[in-house]
Amino acid sequence: MKPLSVEPTERAVAMRKITWRLVPFLMLCYFISYIDRINIGFAALQMRGELNLSATAYGLGGSLFLVSYCLFSVPSNAGLQRFGTRQWIALLMIVWGALSMAMSMVTGPISFYVLRFLVGAAEAGFFPGIVFYITRWFPASYRARIASIFLLAVPLSSFVGSTLSGALMEMHGGGLRGWQWLFLIEGAPSVLLGFGFLWLMADGPKDARWLSAGQKQALIDELEAEEKSKPAGASMPLIKVLFDRQVMALSLTYSGVLSVGVCLSLWQPQLIKAFGPNPKPAPDVYLAAARRLRVAPERCIVVEDSVTGASAAVAAGMTVLGFAGGAHAPEEQAEKLRNVGANAVFYSMRELPLLVESWTQDQLAATSVGE
Repeated sequence: MKPLSVEPTERAVAMRKITWRLVPFLMLCYFISYIDRINIGFAALQMRGELNLSATAYGLGGSLFLVSYCLFSVPSNAGLQRFGTRQWIALLMIVWGALSMAMSMVTGPISFYVLRFLVGAAEAGFFPGIVFYITRWFPASYRARIASIFLLAVPLSSFVGSTLSGALMEMHGGGLRGWQWLFLIEGAPSVLLGFGFLWLMADGPKDARWLSAGQKQALIDELEAEEKSKPAGASMPLIKVLFDRQVMALSLTYSGVLSVGVCLSLWQPQLIKAFGPNPKPAPDVYLAAARRLRVAPERCIVVEDSVTGASAAVAAGMTVLGFAGGAHAPEEQAEKLRNVGANAVFYSMRELPLLVESWTQDQLAATSVGE
């Protein structure tokens, strides 16, 4: 059975429509999600002193977010099947946005613990839900590259979120302190985007009014053919799945990667503040890593010619730009960091639209040959 029922050119149009319709909005949602995760580190600069939160109490509250995130990940994924992907993701965004805004009303350790636990529980199903949502729209050959573009929201949120959070911390008025305004203003977009998800997104190609009948059928046929081609898996008790060697190895690997980012998001603003107004850093460490980015755009575009490579260069460039703002380097060194990071971002972003178009055509040609 052939997975396609329309001309290849029409299929290419359909994939282009889906990419530009879904990916930017999903990136925006994940961007806001990540800002809601990392803003606690900036709020702590004022909040800890005003609420008399010790380092232990603050660290415990930050950890409770991860505890509930782990506990509710699997149950939240079950909600995707029970209530529908679009409805469940929208509900999660509205709930965690409201809880993030409620963080502005924290009065002490207990309320801090409770709200951080609840925010983690609400966010637990969002990323897995988005990954599942992508599989409802994109064939397997597209998913890795679409995910790499989608994940650019992480470095972008760190880069933009740091600047935004710092500015919001200077707001004082209406009976609220800067850290309270930070939670209110950065939590509200999640609520609005949750309602937007309900209105703008569809559950799958079948419900997309902006696709023609032929384009819908092409995608449905291909996705169904992929699903039928999967080998039937034997059922396994949950306890065996959790303690499977491969699952354990992958979990430990990911936890090692994640722990670094979590620690930085919780403590980096306070560590940088502790350096004082005139620190004596060693910015050469940043520059040594940053100089390697000078070849990243050329390699990923000329040699790899892949969206994934270009996306990685954008992410790395944004990370270096973040270092430039947080390294407390002398102006001359900081300027070098900004130049290297900006070049990596600029040249890669300039090529991304062309790479998406080229990659779509390559996938189309491969499909046609397979027929």
